[in-house]
Amino acid sequence: MTNEEILEAKRLAKAATPGPWSAECLDEELDLWQVPEALVSASADADYPDGRNAVFIAAARTLVPALADDLLAERAAHAETKQTIHEQVAELDALSVALMNREP
Repeated sequence: MTNEEILEAKRLAKAATPGPWSAECLDEELDLWQVPEALVSASADADYPDGRNAVFIAAARTLVPALADDLLAERAAHAETKQTIHEQVAELDALSVALMNREP
């Protein structure tokens, strides 16, 4: 994900109604769910009646998997770097011990 895509995701989230949001199951057999009406439709007392929540919800469908993929990749790279550092420290420790045990 590019920095521009991340900044756009943040902009969409900031423009939407502050969370937390909720969803309610109306019928488990039919798998029928709803979110509070004020989150997705205009109403007289809604703070965000202009569709910003709907735009955020639609964008989240592609943003969330992309962010998750990037996070997993970053964690894997971090783990690999951490392992490399541990290996290099062990090598340096071994060299240090060898130098200290060396006869003059």
